[in-house]
Amino acid sequence: MTRISEKKVVLNSDNHIELLSSYQLCLKQLIEKYPYKTKLEFSELVNFKKNKSISKHRWYDYKQGYAAELMEMIIRKENINKDLYVLDPFTGVGTTNLVAQELGYKNIGIDVNPIASLAARVKTYLFSEKETEDIESSIKIFKPKKTNHVPDSTLLVKSFPPQVFNQLMEIKGYYENLKNQKTSDFFKLAYISIIDECSTRIKDGNGIKIAKNKKIVDDVSK
Repeated sequence: MTRISEKKVVLNSDNHIELLSSYQLCLKQLIEKYPYKTKLEFSELVNFKKNKSISKHRWYDYKQGYAAELMEMIIRKENINKDLYVLDPFTGVGTTNLVAQELGYKNIGIDVNPIASLAARVKTYLFSEKETEDIESSIKIFKPKKTNHVPDSTLLVKSFPPQVFNQLMEIKGYYENLKNQKTSDFFKLAYISIIDECSTRIKDGNGIKIAKNKKIVDDVSK
């Protein structure tokens, strides 16, 4: 019996059936080429840990990610033609795309998660000198500003101490009013990256729960 979740995923049955064999063949070839059970060189690279010390990659911590070193190893080994594109259809926070960009490859990334997509986009922005100066200037002249888009969620509000929630909303109001899109996106990613440290909750499976012993940031401005 087909599960409801599977019915929702298969939007076009004809395409699904037509492309299924090609997809299965692609997976088979990848598994044969990169046998994860025997390639010990990959064992320390299938998590995000090493990225936390690398510029740009560390801008947003992503537990579901993997090491930039892994993607560089694979791309160099394949010796891809520079006229081709590197495609990651499940790009996450853009590790593959950023590595490809740094190695001089054109690349495309796709992801259904809007936060991951934002992180990937910001990390692969090619900031001009003027745009970098605009970011630095925006940091120096930062002033709290009331947002017009306060989330309508009791659970969300209760997930932060009142003072911290108000500060977060003021930071949100500030980056929402920045005129340069790249600068605004940069601030937005930085904003999202500190949310967890400011919250009284922690992730628990697919949900969240109150963190009893968690050290919480009491002043976001610091």
